[in-house]
Parts: sequence; structure tokens; C-alpha cells
Amino acid sequence: MSSLAIKFDPTVGPVLPVTIMTVNADGSPTQIVGDQNDMHVFNGLLDTGASRTCISARVVSNVALVPTGKIQILGVTGTKLVNEYRFYCCGQQS
Repeated sequence: MSSLAIKFDPTVGPVLPVTIMTVNADGSPTQIVGDQNDMHVFNGLLDTGASRTCISARVVSNVALVPTGKIQILGVTGTKLVNEYRFYCCGQQS
């Protein structure tokens, strides 16, 4: 049986390091070349009830993501039309 041990911040919830990379037109991760400049590591909040991954404006800026369209999301505060981005996300081992 698989298990996952992650840091728990009582003010936020379960937090883990994630790597975000840009993707090619076909959705595959961009090729890692040299010093891995295309890999960006951020702290991510693990939300087991989410059906989509939400990212901050800082992540969009740091990774240089470009919107691929708009999508309507529903959260606890209601619905909102937001930019949609395509990226590759994977966990980090500590």
C-alpha cells in the first residue's frame, strides 16, 4: 500500500513541494536541458476535494505561463471566470 508523508501547516493545511514545467503543444512536458531552468519548485496545498489545480499569479509569472483560454470555476465564494493554463506538475521527494 502506498503512503505519502508531507508537512502539515495548521494555518493552511497539508503542504508539499511540487515542480511545475511548461508543456509542448501536445501537452507533454518540455524537454529538460542543461541546468533544468524549465523546472520551477513551489509549495503546494494538497486539496483532496479539488477537481482542478489552482495556481497563484506568482507561479504564472515565474514559470512564464501563457493563458490557453478561459474557464468558469466554482468555489466557496461563488463562480468566477478565470484564465486557464496548461502545465506539467509533479511532486518532489524529500
